Amino acid sequence: MNKYQKFGLISGQVLMGLIFGLGGVIVTALLTTLYGELKGNHVDMFYSIQLTVFGGYIGMQTGIGYDGYKYLKAKDGQKNFIRFFCQSIGGLFLGLLILYYLTFFHADKLNSYWVTYFAFFLPMIGAIIGFDLGLIRRISETKKKNG
Repeated sequence: MNKYQKFGLISGQVLMGLIFGLGGVIVTALLTTLYGELKGNHVDMFYSIQLTVFGGYIGMQTGIGYDGYKYLKAKDGQKNFIRFFCQSIGGLFLGLLILYYLTFFHADKLNSYWVTYFAFFLPMIGAIIGFDLGLIRRISETKKKNG
C-alpha cells in the first residue's frame, strides 16, 4: 500500500465521518424537536443538546465504518470488519476520554495552546486510528505475499 492509497483511505474516512456526523446531528435534532412537539411539552435544552451530540458521534462512527467496509470489501477483507469496527469504537472512547480530560482539568491552560483548535477532533482521530490500526500493515503484508 503506497502513501497515496493510505491518504485516500484516511481522507475518505474523515470525509464520510464528517458527512455522516453532520447528518446524525441534524436528524437527532429534528427527531428530538418532533418528539417534544408530539408529546405536547418541550424537551429540556441540555437534554436535547446532549442527544444531538450523541447522534453526531453515532453518525460519525457509522460514516467511518461505512467507508472502511467499502475499502475492506474491495480488498476482500470483509471478515475482519467487526474487529476493525470494534477497535474504532475503542478509539472513539479513548479520544472522548482525552477530550474530556483536557477540557475539564486543563481548560485554563488550553487558551494559549495550538492543541485547542484540534481538541474537538480527538474523538474522530481516535476512531480513525482505531479502525486503521493493523489494517494498513495487514494489507501491505498480504500484497507482498501475493505479488
